[in-house]
Amino acid sequence: MGILSTQGGSAAIAIAMISSFGAGEVRAQVDLSEIGHLLGDPEAPIHVVEFSDFACGACGEFARDSFGELRRTLVESGRVVWRQIPFVLGFRRGEEATIAAECAADQGAFWPMHDALFEAQDVWREARDVDQALTRLAVDIGLDRRQFTQCLDDETPESRIDDANEAAKKLGVRATPAFYIQGQPFLGALSAEYFTALVEVAESDFGGRR
Repeated sequence: MGILSTQGGSAAIAIAMISSFGAGEVRAQVDLSEIGHLLGDPEAPIHVVEFSDFACGACGEFARDSFGELRRTLVESGRVVWRQIPFVLGFRRGEEATIAAECAADQGAFWPMHDALFEAQDVWREARDVDQALTRLAVDIGLDRRQFTQCLDDETPESRIDDANEAAKKLGVRATPAFYIQGQPFLGALSAEYFTALVEVAESDFGGRR
């Protein structure tokens, strides 16, 4: 069982989550308020947290097949605020892609890079020079090339990624994509229809309130 609590009602959305994908038992209380990237109205009544690895095939499937519709129907409508937490689970070139996404975030473009990484997942995963492929994506979405490549070289976001990896570990996340919908854990490349049904259950259970 998962428990989600929010505090403050500000853009920070202080979230403490208690749940686990391991053996169905409570393992840890993890404050996610300073981890990941938000999409949507911070005052939305339902909170979704997604843990994903950019090199994970199932994560790419979810992003391409389901997320666009969910963004339109749940996030843009104000029903859901989405917190994406990219971390490194161990897929080939996942670490490089996560650094690239965080470097894009430093230029205010996490979500465009999120979309570009998943859309071109097969391209950069198989590229001979992965940094060059990632830089091409960055330039395509309008980022400053010099700032982006310097960030890649310096691995500037390393501490943020470490925090995300530690949060995933504490929550027992061992496969991706992993979701918490109002604190309840779900796993896999869920269809938009099924995901929406889960949100509707959360809305019913929580009465649309925090």
